[in-house]
Amino acid sequence: MKNFISICLLVALASAGYSQNDYTFHLDKPFYVSGDIVWYSVKLPSSYTNRQVAFNNYVTDSQGNVQKQYFISNGSKNMIKGHFQIPYSWNSDNYLLALGAQNRSDGVESILAHIEVPIYNDINGGQMEFSQEAIDGIAIEEQIKVSLDKKVYQPREEVSINLDGESLSNVSIVVVDNKFYTDNQIGGQVKTVQSTIDQSVINWNPNPYITGQVFSESGDELRINVLGAYDMKCHDMLYSKADAAGRFKLDLDPFKGVKRFHFNPYLFDEYEDIKVKKVVNIGITAESPITIDSTVLNYIAISQMRKKIYQQYGKVENELIAEETRMNKKDLKPNRVYKISDYQNFDNVAAFFNEILSSELSFVLQEDGTYKGRMYNPKNRKNSNRKESSYFEKEPIFIIDDKITKDANKIARLPLDNIETVGLYYKKDDIKRDFGTFGGSAYAIITTSYPNFLLEENEESDIVELNGFLPTTEVPNITEETILSSEPLYRSMIYWNPDPDSINGRVSVKYHNSDDVSEYIVLVSALDDNGKVLKGYSKYKVRYSN
Repeated sequence: MKNFISICLLVALASAGYSQNDYTFHLDKPFYVSGDIVWYSVKLPSSYTNRQVAFNNYVTDSQGNVQKQYFISNGSKNMIKGHFQIPYSWNSDNYLLALGAQNRSDGVESILAHIEVPIYNDINGGQMEFSQEAIDGIAIEEQIKVSLDKKVYQPREEVSINLDGESLSNVSIVVVDNKFYTDNQIGGQVKTVQSTIDQSVINWNPNPYITGQVFSESGDELRINVLGAYDMKCHDMLYSKADAAGRFKLDLDPFKGVKRFHFNPYLFDEYEDIKVKKVVNIGITAESPITIDSTVLNYIAISQMRKKIYQQYGKVENELIAEETRMNKKDLKPNRVYKISDYQNFDNVAAFFNEILSSELSFVLQEDGTYKGRMYNPKNRKNSNRKESSYFEKEPIFIIDDKITKDANKIARLPLDNIETVGLYYKKDDIKRDFGTFGGSAYAIITTSYPNFLLEENEESDIVELNGFLPTTEVPNITEETILSSEPLYRSMIYWNPDPDSINGRVSVKYHNSDDVSEYIVLVSALDDNGKVLKGYSKYKVRYSN
């Protein structure tokens, strides 16, 4: 297979002279196809140096509908690096990659900068307008000298590149298929965007966060003094409050991976039912619909062939291997735990606890045929016959398979053979220890054998999912071990390094070619000390030796 490959290096020099409102995005390619991994780095304004900010990265379709979300920390530097994988189900569209950040003073999230990311579905196709003009691209001048150790290489051979410059930093390196470009129109994936927000005077949030709004069952905005949010992953109860317009912000400790938070107003019984909506105001759309030209059509044909080759080997071209994310779960310590398998079977949860006379939890059948839960308060031991005053004033809060509810009737009627354990909290100090505060209710922690236990729809809808910081991911570069394999090495992107080492301010990189045979282009773009963009390039060929 003859594929043309180019190498594009984004070199961002020291931040001196860089505009306070300029964000330079460097994508590894000018456009993408189904299953690709989008690798990118962003050169931030110099004022971000020594300021730690959690940038909320959004990937939306052309209409601004969020498809992916995750945070990236700049680590007090003026550069971030990220990636996301394109699902095979995405339609062809001009997607958007946007950076957001939250003002800690008022909780408002602002979109600082965004760029368009053309993505083509090379499996299902779709309706696209054909363009006679080449899609995007920047003609370059040789302003930076790029030195190669030779001009002709073999497939899988190591390539060595040196950049002739001083004090190079924040270097990003990528090796991509030159079929992405038309003649003299390369480098279109390096774009500088000027933000309308003067970020230098804002105190940005350094940690993940949720911004949202609370409504009543009838759709009215609700003010809630204590809004609970149960961290379903770490077994932690967090608290916020909603203003008169129902708006709230929830600050979170740093975490990687995905968490789910179940919002509830149960602590002080302000409302029995609420509706929680995560608020994301992207407020941007693509400037134009996606188009297709001969360059894209040719590349799609190559991509389809490459997918078929990997399919024969039971593999995929782009495999994303992320670090295993570990989260510290709170070790809940109830005052009493019932392991249900130790007891004889009963029809349901209510029958079991009403039979266990020593249990603090019981269920009372009401005149309307529903059950009401109650928890005995051992502080009131003077009422030995357990009169009504012996129980907690409020109904217990149930946390079942990490979901929170006060629906005692649903809990009471669950078949007992699906229940594994029930832990009861009825001591005030222990409730405060594990749930942060005491609002007058006891707790019952239930685990079940259900693969996916569901509450009623109105409560399930109050679960908000959030991606924290992007997990560290190993870039699938071609390694010494890879080149010894007999399997094919046809890739649209064969090398990416957004932060290579430099020695005395000079950058040298080495990598291995793929199996593609053709001409390669080495492209370098940089910022000088005055913020001017410099570019340069060099060429070499890959041929099998005779």
